[in-house]
Amino acid sequence: MSFGIDFGTTNSVLAHWNGEDAEVLALDATNLDDWNYPGFASLFPSMVGVSSVRDRVLFGWEAKLRSEQAVPAAKRLLAGDSDIMVGTRSWPASTVSAGIFRTIRDRANSEQLLDVDTAVVTVPANSAGAARFRTRAAAREAGIRADSLINEPTAAALYYKQQIGSDALENVVTFDWGGGTIDVTILEAEEGLFEERAARGVAQLGGLEIDQALRNLVLAKAKHGPQGFAEEAAFVRDVELAKIRLSTESVVAVPSPGGRSSVEITREEFEDAIRPIVTKAIGPLQHCLADLDRVPEDIDSVLMIGGSSQIPLVRQMVGEVMGDRLVSADVCDPMTAVAQGAAVAAAINSGDLEIDLAVGTTHALGTASTRTDGDTEIRSFSQIIPRNATLPRSQERTYRPNRPGQKRLGVEIWEGDPADPVNKKTGADNGSNICLTELKIDLPAFRDPNEASFTLTYTYDVNGLLEVRAVLDRTQEVLVDREINAFGLSTTGVGVSAASLREFLETQPGLPSRGSRSVAQTTSSAREEQEPKLRPSLPGVSQVLEGSASEPRPLVIDGSNLAWGSQNRSMGGQPTLARLHSALEELRTQHPGTELIVFVDANFRHVVPDEEKAQVDREVAGGKLHRVPAGTVGGADVYLLDIARKKNGVVVSNDSFSQYTEYHSWLAGKGRLFGGTEVSGIWAFKERRPIR
Repeated sequence: MSFGIDFGTTNSVLAHWNGEDAEVLALDATNLDDWNYPGFASLFPSMVGVSSVRDRVLFGWEAKLRSEQAVPAAKRLLAGDSDIMVGTRSWPASTVSAGIFRTIRDRANSEQLLDVDTAVVTVPANSAGAARFRTRAAAREAGIRADSLINEPTAAALYYKQQIGSDALENVVTFDWGGGTIDVTILEAEEGLFEERAARGVAQLGGLEIDQALRNLVLAKAKHGPQGFAEEAAFVRDVELAKIRLSTESVVAVPSPGGRSSVEITREEFEDAIRPIVTKAIGPLQHCLADLDRVPEDIDSVLMIGGSSQIPLVRQMVGEVMGDRLVSADVCDPMTAVAQGAAVAAAINSGDLEIDLAVGTTHALGTASTRTDGDTEIRSFSQIIPRNATLPRSQERTYRPNRPGQKRLGVEIWEGDPADPVNKKTGADNGSNICLTELKIDLPAFRDPNEASFTLTYTYDVNGLLEVRAVLDRTQEVLVDREINAFGLSTTGVGVSAASLREFLETQPGLPSRGSRSVAQTTSSAREEQEPKLRPSLPGVSQVLEGSASEPRPLVIDGSNLAWGSQNRSMGGQPTLARLHSALEELRTQHPGTELIVFVDANFRHVVPDEEKAQVDREVAGGKLHRVPAGTVGGADVYLLDIARKKNGVVVSNDSFSQYTEYHSWLAGKGRLFGGTEVSGIWAFKERRPIR
């Protein structure tokens, strides 16, 4: 039987080809309770959770509706396989993802009497190689062989074409906006075969960000936040359900935290709150059209995929760009079309359907080559497999060492855009380019570099998995031949194995104690009750910087954030290095001898005034500023938080860190987070609490 799995950030869906159509399978409807909303039975929340009345990890609707600690969005963390806190213990994102896959497989067996041993699994169009590999690995350890990985836009378009049966359909836009990311893709059909011609997206911009905007709106009216695990979990659910209801209702009453009262939110208020988010999501659509030099009249249909795409304001704003080309949700279900398209692809793979299907690359693949200009080495992206190449694909290029007698060289595996740089230095701005890993090659003795020329072959399969082979041209000796299964210059593999998955499924995840610093959900009010000695007013930074041995804690500083000061971004403000320097000077004055570790985003030098760019480069080179690699999932925040935790430091930033509090729960501790305010060139620093 042919199965398709849409492994989503917020929800997953399982579908199978029944011989006539791609049928969606309900997996967890008995746990819906009062969330029995139209279409929800088709969804399986991609969520794990912990409850004080359960002795196991919860999944799906049970995790979403009955957890006291719910952990969403494991999929967002697969690119780096970051750890996720479940109860009192952390697990790699790939292990948590495998648990979700395993539960989908088990529920299909117990509730539908179906064995899901093989499936086509969908991934975001802009998913990097590491995330694709870990998705496949997580499914494999759960007992599901990924017959192929197919991009979500291709899956949706494939199902739409199968539904309408039109050979005239030539140009389709998928506007795929779910819980995690916005991905826009233009697909063109040639002789009945869809190919992805342009793809743009924004990572970490989706339903979770819309939920946060609505949450802030509710809290502004409620005047108090949730206290403790149960109130927090219930409030998160109430906000999400209110968001869904506001698509069909003009006014919704949202229970305030604790359920003691409710506040009314109108659709107009909601739309005003989310309009900046929606505007940002429209950007990739306009970029895709520009990339191909297309106008809306060149497009036949626009598929609105994912729950966020069904918000009336979103459909309105996309319609303002694309006209009347938006396909009705009755024709292409926004929540299930991706899984149904994957099931169609599975039927094609198994021979149950006679349709041509092409899977293409979304990034160029290549290596870094170096040429010398005098005493200067110039690095560039040497493309081997181009973007939008049909898979499977095998292509090769010939290279030679630069220096006579060189015994060993590193072959860097790069993914991205050949027009962007490939600087391997820490903090380098490489645009959309990511170094997947580096392979070491030992060379035989030679005098002339031409004697050591070798052919580098990349073989990319339909799963989006890459094999690299290097053969010495002179002797045909194989220098390297391996699948890329470890990523980053630190060669990070995956955290999932049969043993780790078994341990995760069998663990008894107790909730952290309410007074524990590892609990991100504890609110300010609750903490003040547990810490009666805390002063009524927030202490200054100097009052809580001392560690257990009276040593001052390092200050780990979000430099990109402080560089804005009180400037209003929407009103044309600009961050400056000078403003950051003034903040650092004040911190040094207040805390002499304290170590300052300053992080800036990869694009920091591009947003400061032109006259400061060279100084930024000098300070990065000198180690005064730490600039993270471009394309890092989570940007500078992930490095900043990791260093602060390991050094027992204090984070200085005005960022809410809402997306990280589940996994960096130590931020909830006393004196862990400080914000800075600039007034007329004078800085003040006060303790903050992470906002969820």
